[in-house]
Amino acid sequence: MKKLFIVLTVLFAVIYLQAKEQMKPKPTQKIKSKTENTLNKANDWGSDLILGLIELFLPTWGKYSEGGTTNRDIPLLTSDRKNQDINKLRGTIISKISGNENNFKNIYFEIFKNAKGTPKPKSDNTTWDAASIAKDAAMVYWLGVDIDGEPLPTTGPHTRQFFYNVAKNTIIGWYDRAPSFSGKGPQVYRAKENIMLMQADNFLEMSLAQGANMYPSNDKSKIKEEIFTFTFELYSRANNFISGGEGGALTSAVSNNMTQIVAAAVGMGAIVLNERGTYFFLNQRKPDRWANAAHAYLKDVKRDKIDESFAEGPYYYRFTFEALLPFFQAFKNFVSYKGLTQTYRLPVGGALPTELSPFSHRVKHPY
Repeated sequence: MKKLFIVLTVLFAVIYLQAKEQMKPKPTQKIKSKTENTLNKANDWGSDLILGLIELFLPTWGKYSEGGTTNRDIPLLTSDRKNQDINKLRGTIISKISGNENNFKNIYFEIFKNAKGTPKPKSDNTTWDAASIAKDAAMVYWLGVDIDGEPLPTTGPHTRQFFYNVAKNTIIGWYDRAPSFSGKGPQVYRAKENIMLMQADNFLEMSLAQGANMYPSNDKSKIKEEIFTFTFELYSRANNFISGGEGGALTSAVSNNMTQIVAAAVGMGAIVLNERGTYFFLNQRKPDRWANAAHAYLKDVKRDKIDESFAEGPYYYRFTFEALLPFFQAFKNFVSYKGLTQTYRLPVGGALPTELSPFSHRVKHPY
């Protein structure tokens, strides 16, 4: 199927280029009559139609990235940072662990212990702790030190490679092992898991500052694909009025803190996978659509329906911000803060393109 798309794209491109060439004025052409100008306008319309058809077969990118170029101003994504900056940050953290500055050692002790742990049986209605184990193992792998800030041993059960394998093997194949996505309740916990898997990938990305072999490209592509599949599944199930018989979290039928948590996860996915191209007719798989859903639903709930968001007490507020803060920080790091205002549209139904949605919010960059 993909080969067919490529062939059709090339075919339409050739037709379009030929049409443009035909419409180029010749040096010796006389001044055109009114009738000729009318005909040329018709030709222009025809070329625009051809170009539109071509674009149907070309991949489109995320809301924050168009064909690899972004509206970012200051590069702060992990992959943009220089190796010396990442290694300086790593050294600072290790130093604080060694000296237990600001309680770093005690915090790292809990991270290290969890990274070695065995996941409990998964449940639809709790966050599967395998995701936090993957995230913590990836952090330990990046730092490469034990609870005292000393280099990890090269032999024995808990070498640096051990923690890499925990992170990698937990994420790859995650979707096939994941608990249920059905219904707004389970979707909240899948969203929490999705954010932690993206954080694990980020730690592995940071380890590349210590050498290209630290995060082999084959493993990296598999992990990115796993996160893409997981985010797509979460989004497509959440943006569904009949999901689990009660409506998905990204629908007006829910519109509460559950909506915000899932919106944060798919929005973070739109950033992490911003250069992931997909096609017009693979509507639900577009990071652009995830970004629209994230921002539009967050504004829809937080500002327009605040009375419904946290009616059950302050714990719900904290539980929600465990997802929102990583998304907000990722958004702040990634998108230019200079006067960016975009229209984000609430997706309506699985098949309708976002651009045709009648429900939209104008959102100004908060930073």
